[in-house]
Amino acid sequence: MSKPVTITIPDPLHARLQKYKEKLNVSQVCQKALDEKIRDWERKTEAVQGDPDLQEIITRLRTEKARTENSWRETGFKEGLQIARKEGYESLKFLATRIKTTNEQKQGAEFDSGELEQYEWYLYDDTWREYVANPGRFDLNPPEDQESEEFFAWEDGFFEGVRQFWDQVKDKL
Repeated sequence: MSKPVTITIPDPLHARLQKYKEKLNVSQVCQKALDEKIRDWERKTEAVQGDPDLQEIITRLRTEKARTENSWRETGFKEGLQIARKEGYESLKFLATRIKTTNEQKQGAEFDSGELEQYEWYLYDDTWREYVANPGRFDLNPPEDQESEEFFAWEDGFFEGVRQFWDQVKDKL
């Protein structure tokens, strides 16, 4: 039994195909190419899945990943405390109570990034989830890839530090 599949090709390739369509079985060519590609993927998948050390490797990599994320979270926490200690009252309150981290937003917390415009030192880029200090004021060191798990760990640590500082001082103000 066969199933129909529709493929799309660019106009220049279609124009070239027109010269040879009587001599060429397009369906057969596509079937052969797909079969070769799928066999290649299957071989690679079987090679990885058949590795007797795979479970040990996965366990090791999970441990390394957790260590890396914990390190970034700790770095973010320290930098959050640094920011919190130097920030003004309104800005500190805003950072500690209004901003939601990427992980919090993934869990359903709502955050309006438009509110950030009033804080000069702080830039929140909604597309890249980028936190950047005003040049020369603070030296923040988040991971470079703003969509990485390491960045999210740094971000969680950063706001944990800010919030922890706020919780210590808010009732004394």
